[in-house]
Amino acid sequence: MDRSTIGKLLWRPADPRSSRTFEFLRAVENEHHVTLTDYEALRTWSIQNPNAFWEQVWHFTGIRASRAFERALDEDEPMFPRPDFFKNARLNFAENLLYPAAEPNEDSIAVFEANEEARTSVTWRQLRERVNRCAAAMQLAGAKVGDRAAGFVANHSNALVAMLATTAIGAIWTAISPDTGVRAVLDRIEQIDPIILFADHAVMYNGKVHDLQDKVKQIITHLPRLRAAVMFETRQVGGLDAEELLQSTQILHRYSQFVAAVSEGNRLEFAQLPADHPVYILYSSGTTGNPKCIVHGAIGTLVEHKKEHDIQCSMRAGDRLFYFTTCTWMMWHWLVSALATGVTLVLYDGSPFRPLDADGNGELAMPKLIAELGITHFGTSAKYLSLLEQKDVKVKEAVDMSKLRAIYSTGSPLAPSTFEYVYRRFGRDINLGSISGGTDIISCFGIASQISPVYGGEIQVRGLGMAIEAWDYQGKELSETGEPGDLVCVFRNQTSYNRFWDGRNHLSAIITCVRNLSRSFLACSSTHKDTAQGRSAWQTARADTERTIRILIAILYATKNHLRAEWGADIIPGTAINPHTGNPTIVPEYSDLLPPGLKGFDDHGVGLPLELTFFVEQYIKRQFDNGVFHGPQASQMQVQLNTITDAFGRMETIRLTSIPVALLIHQKQVLALFGCVLPFALVDEMGWWAVFIVSLVMFTLYGIDGIGNQLEDPFGFDRNDIKMDAIAEDIREEIFALLDEWRRVGESGSEMFIVKGPGAQLQMRRSGLGVR
Repeated sequence: MDRSTIGKLLWRPADPRSSRTFEFLRAVENEHHVTLTDYEALRTWSIQNPNAFWEQVWHFTGIRASRAFERALDEDEPMFPRPDFFKNARLNFAENLLYPAAEPNEDSIAVFEANEEARTSVTWRQLRERVNRCAAAMQLAGAKVGDRAAGFVANHSNALVAMLATTAIGAIWTAISPDTGVRAVLDRIEQIDPIILFADHAVMYNGKVHDLQDKVKQIITHLPRLRAAVMFETRQVGGLDAEELLQSTQILHRYSQFVAAVSEGNRLEFAQLPADHPVYILYSSGTTGNPKCIVHGAIGTLVEHKKEHDIQCSMRAGDRLFYFTTCTWMMWHWLVSALATGVTLVLYDGSPFRPLDADGNGELAMPKLIAELGITHFGTSAKYLSLLEQKDVKVKEAVDMSKLRAIYSTGSPLAPSTFEYVYRRFGRDINLGSISGGTDIISCFGIASQISPVYGGEIQVRGLGMAIEAWDYQGKELSETGEPGDLVCVFRNQTSYNRFWDGRNHLSAIITCVRNLSRSFLACSSTHKDTAQGRSAWQTARADTERTIRILIAILYATKNHLRAEWGADIIPGTAINPHTGNPTIVPEYSDLLPPGLKGFDDHGVGLPLELTFFVEQYIKRQFDNGVFHGPQASQMQVQLNTITDAFGRMETIRLTSIPVALLIHQKQVLALFGCVLPFALVDEMGWWAVFIVSLVMFTLYGIDGIGNQLEDPFGFDRNDIKMDAIAEDIREEIFALLDEWRRVGESGSEMFIVKGPGAQLQMRRSGLGVR
């Protein structure tokens, strides 16, 4: 890797003031009377004022709705359960895509569809008519609001029509690419029980036709509730006869037959639904069992995509967007939403290296398509650009790239050298955006900007409205340090109490480490029973592991007891480790003036939690010396143990750093003075009403003061404090269930360590820290 490119300035917008991003910035300044000097100032404002920001996005991008919203969101509501977004608004997702605010000419091109052999186009008028007929046919087949329609389809206009028709009537769309195996398809769509299936009968890739009819037949047989299966004969391929398949089941029809029953002059009425009505079902990767369904609502998808297309990427009506994708990938959904901005879509089905040129090479296939169709915005994977870089394909020397304004890369990080390659071989005037998002949000965290520079090897900007940070494993922000961390999107508001949430986060860090260490200790020790020393040594080693697991649980109880000054309390039932019998120190002269939790301290000197971590550290060293833990494993365990001690110290600091007495006295003096003076200021004008008003104001102010005092120590026994007893007990039950299973496996001699039976509770137990 050429590290000289990292952080190197590669592009600046030639005319940022002409961009939609700058127009939006000015609109915010005028509407909200703020001064925003650059993109980062705009983003900061957007995350500090989420309600105002999202309302501004709605109006600026022209969301079409039959009923207006009350407000974008209530900033004081907790994020779980998820608050209403654009409450009480009613709209239709497909209507916003088919009738964008930009109002393109009906006879202008809405969609280009291309494959390895041909290109065709669809006008806005034709697209609307096709959606109209398909939606009506779906309703005749019995589809209604909330039903699911599935697509086993490639990336072509028929797939787009089926999706728009589905969402137009209030049904929910899901799609899977035809290159997916039958079992993988069924693992996904069997969960959602679709009533209509759209499927291709064949696809072409890399010059070869793939017959899908056998796959389609198997899929239909496993979906007993299907009312209709519709076959797209998108590929007119000789030698593929669909008659046998069509006759094998009564519910399967050609698409032409499916829409034939729709009467002429039928007019589509878009279902007007709550703003968050579901429109898409996407799926997780399936690496931990069957893929999980991820449901996306209309307004979240629509307003986020319009923000990204219109404001972030500065797309305008008539621009042409081509993203190389399949219908399964979230980027297909991102691509087709550009219709809502009036953008012309390019849907491509096939290999990115077809057709071949006269020399049998296909590296210029996509650049030639870009030039041929006048594409302004091109999206692809980092892998594709890397392959071109490896062959040093001289794109701009071979084809005309003058209309291309932006290239977007995703799927994996774009190498710094590839940044340099794109600017060298595609053109210096291109906005290269290495974007980052995901299926779970169906949008982008990191995105492009038309008013910001591009630096080699870097994501250009964090998305507007996205409070993106980098955190370490302790929940500490690393954004300004330059250190690597996990990407986190947070939600902050002005009613949060940092002492409570910091205490909660530190306790969560201890719990996570206790869980991780327990799991690792048990998993590693369960596979080392055949030692040279024989069964006796093996039993001794297992007893050592079990003792250490109990010590780990004891750390959590000891932390709770220490923070609450529960001196001399039993650490945990069934655990032989109890605290030292130190004498609590109480100073009679001032003890009655202190909060109950501060009336004593452990006379032993060091806290018991710290002592217990010493025993765990010794265990890790023993297992490393015996060859049970390898070096990196033992090192990672040590890091987690350090996290426990660090979190304990931080929680101790929160408990011991009380509000200064002088501040408390001053606070009450100010309140008393205010209560004495305020009536005289009001009595002349308001008479006896002044008593009521003063009482109300004083009640509110003293209430705020009381809340502050309650939150000062979040580890106490008040019902609003952290539920430390319940949390500790939950963890004890979880890990004891693991221990029971671990013992069973050891006694049976099995090599499989699977939590089942009594341990099934692990999947759905609740505590004050949420569902685990």
